[in-house]
Amino acid sequence: MFSDENKINSSQPDNTANYGESEGINKGGAPPNGEGGQGPAEKEQHLDDFEKCQKERDEYLNLARQIKADFENYKKDEDKKFAMMAEYANYSFASELVPVLDDIDLASKNAPEDIKQSDWFKGAEAVFNKLIKVLEKEGLKKMEVVGDDFDPAVHESAGFSEIDNQEENKAAEQIKRGYKFKDKLLRPALVKISKKKE
Repeated sequence: MFSDENKINSSQPDNTANYGESEGINKGGAPPNGEGGQGPAEKEQHLDDFEKCQKERDEYLNLARQIKADFENYKKDEDKKFAMMAEYANYSFASELVPVLDDIDLASKNAPEDIKQSDWFKGAEAVFNKLIKVLEKEGLKKMEVVGDDFDPAVHESAGFSEIDNQEENKAAEQIKRGYKFKDKLLRPALVKISKKKE
């Protein structure tokens, strides 16, 4: 009885020996196709993806640097434009003040002597001098031209003045004061040019 069962069992194939191979496991316990289950093609694909990521990273970094540089240049240009606008506004304001300064200066020179000696006149003159100092602090400059060579770039001719013992082509007499604003000509000085007597 038992002998027949043994014959049946012995006749069936033993698949346990081939179990590892059928499941895709090598005898050494390692997966097929190399380490980590990756073949040469998969490794090459991963390397390409890594290099692609590095390239994209570098491109984004360069783009960020370029955007930062462009923004800094833009900021510098805007600051420069703002400074120029502010300077132009001050220049325009100073040019409008020049005729007022002329009137005050003319009134001061032509005032009668008794008025010049009064406390009221001296006080007004002190206020005028303070105003001039404030304007000079902001960039206004009075031009002192008498004795200088006549220069049409900064002088305007009001005719000739015949004077002995003086070189020709000099600013002999100032008719109207000239002004500058931060090295820019605000108004040329109106002068008479020296000329030897004939």
